[in-house]
Amino acid sequence: NIKGANSMYRDPQNATEIFQRAISTYPEFEWPYSNLASIYIRDAKPQLAIPLLEKALAINPDYTNALRHMVDAQVA
Repeated sequence: NIKGANSMYRDPQNATEIFQRAISTYPEFEWPYSNLASIYIRDAKPQLAIPLLEKALAINPDYTNALRHMVDAQVA
């Protein structure tokens, strides 16, 4: 997740792949779902972000970043 976060702005495609691998390897870790969703929101793809954020919030309903990103996705 940290590798993906470090490359989110320099190389979003690489970050996307890293977050997808993190989700696959650690499906109960909410951070990569939210981080991948933030890339989709930035790319004007909220329809891809919302299911990821729903999953992150199912894992941890108090995860503030996912809640914030969900608002962004729903407003987009």
